[in-house]
Amino acid sequence: SGKVSGYSWSNSTITIALINGTSITVEIDKATKISKSGKWIKMTDIKTGDVLTVGYETKGGRRIARTIIAQEKVATKAVIPEKKKR
Repeated sequence: SGKVSGYSWSNSTITIALINGTSITVEIDKATKISKSGKWIKMTDIKTGDVLTVGYETKGGRRIARTIIAQEKVATKAVIPEKKKR
């Protein structure tokens, strides 16, 4: 799992920054299944900063994505405490 740090739709690749500080690039092919919120999405629906979990296989030194699950972005809301009346 990690955050998308880059992609090349013309090369069908996504680069993912991992938690340990390294990054990997995976290739997407016709057999790759991509989902978000239980629905199938297109490769081009993935954006920089999205958090992905990727299952891949290595063939000839290349990482070929088999499954990609995009996590929902959680909306954060700032909470401003009320001022106390004196």
